[in-house]
Amino acid sequence: MSDYKFHYLINLSYFGEGFFGWQVQPDLRTIQGSLNQAISTVISSDDFHTIGSSRTDKNVSAFSQYCKLSTNIKIPEENLRRSLNRVLNSHVFVKEISLVKKDFHPIFSDSEKEYIYLFKNNDPKNIFEKKFVTSFYSEIDIDLMMQGAKLFLGEKDFQNYYCIGTEYKSTIRHVTYSEILPIHMIDFPITLSKNCFAFKVKGNGFLKQMVRLMMGSLVELGKGKRTLNELEGSFNQKLDQKLGPVVPGNSLFLNNIKYLNC
Repeated sequence: MSDYKFHYLINLSYFGEGFFGWQVQPDLRTIQGSLNQAISTVISSDDFHTIGSSRTDKNVSAFSQYCKLSTNIKIPEENLRRSLNRVLNSHVFVKEISLVKKDFHPIFSDSEKEYIYLFKNNDPKNIFEKKFVTSFYSEIDIDLMMQGAKLFLGEKDFQNYYCIGTEYKSTIRHVTYSEILPIHMIDFPITLSKNCFAFKVKGNGFLKQMVRLMMGSLVELGKGKRTLNELEGSFNQKLDQKLGPVVPGNSLFLNNIKYLNC
């Protein structure tokens, strides 16, 4: 990889439906692949490098994702932002671009990531709910799920809350916020019915499909198929099977990434 002179931090949002996640994959439509195509068109060069702050899964959307672009071409940040938005498809939008130091790394720099998962326990009321909110079509104990969500807090071993496919040095993660909230307590840009809920979680990093497995275990808890004791004990030993399923990706949003030093 070239020793690039200029480094830009791109803040973008995207609607993940129809994409095979963030990371470039051969012959598959991905967010990073679409962004790279747009960058190549704008700067008239393939000599650049991009790396994202989070590898979101298939169909997962983002309100605020970050990507570092390294290149030898100097372009005013606002000009670059407008040019990229002109050539990107309607599912991807660049919100802001700023210059960063060469040693800034979007994954390993100190940060806090925030995800939200939208759900309800009955039929969707409109097309937007059907697209963005997972309906479990059964009565679930929301109060019990609220109790369960708090058990994820702190520095714990999430070895039972990720899927194979990515190698990790450690499955220890620090969750700083974990709550089940009524939808009116979430700043969501589309109006949803009052009986929708959100699982909101923050931490220093997340394993592959970790949030979706956390949500799956809470749903099983709410259905009475799992207990608080089982959930609490899941951090102490490797289980033969997950406590819950990997819930659908279309209701998961990378809501925000906060860098402590940028």
